[in-house]
Amino acid sequence: MEPMLRPVAVATFAVCITWGCLGTVPEPGMPPGEPSPLFNGYQSYQTLDEVKARLPDRAGWRIVHDMKKPARGRCPRFDELIFAVPAEHLGYKGQLELTFINDHLKATSFTPQDVPAYLDALRLSGMVFQADGRATIPPATRVSQASVDGSPRLIAWDDERFASEVSAWTSSCS
Repeated sequence: MEPMLRPVAVATFAVCITWGCLGTVPEPGMPPGEPSPLFNGYQSYQTLDEVKARLPDRAGWRIVHDMKKPARGRCPRFDELIFAVPAEHLGYKGQLELTFINDHLKATSFTPQDVPAYLDALRLSGMVFQADGRATIPPATRVSQASVDGSPRLIAWDDERFASEVSAWTSSCS
């Protein structure tokens, strides 16, 4: 590189780092293709409007988290709404928590009243858990068990593609 061009290249690189030459960060929640199954017929990337018919009246929702971060610079908005509703699956009652990012469903978690029996029912329905307590459902769902003191407390369904989008936003914009 010519000696006179080196300072220009360094300055250009510094501006790119400071101002972001790579363009804007993609908005989490934009469907990449087909949705992935979550809890009991819910699918990733569904909008809140698309799932409202399956939910109780909004007065029955327990809001867990509601945050809105407006777009700024090269970072798009990031709205997160997490709420819980009563639910039933495979004959087991419990609480269903739904996580929406930018009005699209990212994840669900179910806390049944009888976790061990519910896990048995999931296995009987065809869910195959690995030794680490996780399962996968194509195209991109990771099912996991969250434990407290070694005992499972809830089962979570998460679209790994969507989780990657959120992680990219977090590492670039938070």
